[in-house]
Amino acid sequence: MLVLLYGKPELFVDVLEAAITVEGFERGEVSFRCSHTLASRNHKYLCKDPCTEIAHKMITVKSGERQQEGRISLVDSGDGVINVTFTQLQKSDSGRYWCGVDRPGVDSYHEVHLTVMDGKYDVMLSQMDRSTNASKGKRNDTKIIYIKKKKKSFIRSHFS
Repeated sequence: MLVLLYGKPELFVDVLEAAITVEGFERGEVSFRCSHTLASRNHKYLCKDPCTEIAHKMITVKSGERQQEGRISLVDSGDGVINVTFTQLQKSDSGRYWCGVDRPGVDSYHEVHLTVMDGKYDVMLSQMDRSTNASKGKRNDTKIIYIKKKKKSFIRSHFS
């Protein structure tokens, strides 16, 4: 489908499939994938609407590589798919984005709608538990995070 943006006859974009809808919580993380056909070697990028000029591109990645700009990262798997991750979400991240592919002539795009909702959890305590496995002589570092839900129940998570 070709779409005319902002009434400018010289600016057409090739929009692929239906829009991707993504939701996350403040201070959280979201990831989504944008898949493009015949784009394994092309550069891919993310821009926040309106995405009508090169200056609107937020981050660009080469085929088969990973790129990070601030809280946003793109990973190009080399087969036309890019994985997009936003970390430490902020309410201001909400909006319409475009996953684009640099192509001769007309770039192709996936439309993405990101909604960031009010924070769901408050981190109460984080500590590093360092122990040594005496039988193997190896040190284990385990990060223990206690998270208090706003409904006053506790969750204990382990990360290594």
